[in-house]
Amino acid sequence: MKKVFVSGCYDLLHSGHVEFFQQASRYGDLYVGIGS
Repeated sequence: MKKVFVSGCYDLLHSGHVEFFQQASRYGDLYVGIGS
């Protein structure tokens, strides 16, 4: 399966972020990089 990497600053995690992660995970194994 493909690896999918997304990164961002998710200090205030909200439903939009969750939806983004769910959509991205449809393309493969999801890896999330968090910048703070």
